[in-house]
Amino acid sequence: MTFSNGPLKKLAALPEATFKEAESYFQELLGKWGLPKELVWVFGEDLLSTSRGLVIRKTDPRKAREIAKAVFEFGKRRNLGLDMHAFAIHNTTVYAYIALPEDEVDAQYLLMDRHAVKFSIRTRLDKVTFIRSLLVWAIKKLLARDNYDFLLGLRIAFRKSVRSTVWAREGAFRT
Repeated sequence: MTFSNGPLKKLAALPEATFKEAESYFQELLGKWGLPKELVWVFGEDLLSTSRGLVIRKTDPRKAREIAKAVFEFGKRRNLGLDMHAFAIHNTTVYAYIALPEDEVDAQYLLMDRHAVKFSIRTRLDKVTFIRSLLVWAIKKLLARDNYDFLLGLRIAFRKSVRSTVWAREGAFRT
């Protein structure tokens, strides 16, 4: 597998790139930028925007990684490109998601290439807090419902992330 190191973006060749290779390269890229290499995948249903910042529902990182792997494989099969995007940080962990374009026009708007994985890192990674209690999460989600639409410019990507997660949980990624 080959990777190209352009001055503005890092790409991994598709379709031969595996999730493990792309994730390892992304972690390496995070390290080059002086960020922690520990990576946790997050999906829209596990994230809220509140007046105090981002709140993440604490989930099992291993399950999230399996879903992210399924989203990655689904994105490869769709052949429209995909983006591994780091958006938040907490202590020694970076939080990221995988964005998939809706169609070819969306892929062009998102500057995605069907032949490569796009790796991106927000210039200012947000700090996050966590909620473990499902009851507290449900209350916060109801209170923050209106804020979700303005989720730091990530609305489109997180909608796709939610859809991808639902597809993964319903088994749509199985061949």
